[in-house]
Amino acid sequence: MKRDYSKFANNIPVPIGKVAHTLLHMGYDIVDIAPNKIKHNETIFYFERTPETERLVDKLMADYR
Repeated sequence: MKRDYSKFANNIPVPIGKVAHTLLHMGYDIVDIAPNKIKHNETIFYFERTPETERLVDKLMADYR
């Protein structure tokens, strides 16, 4: 399922640690980290928004859900 990233102008939020970990090992850099406002014990990782990153995050998120 394609996620809508339009409200995140420059970054893609990744709320799943395993997906963020996979992206890091693939060479992508975390550009920001923020606490999850809904699930207070979790963290949201932000990666630079590019078409390639969007496709990869969509695929990885689908694999982990």
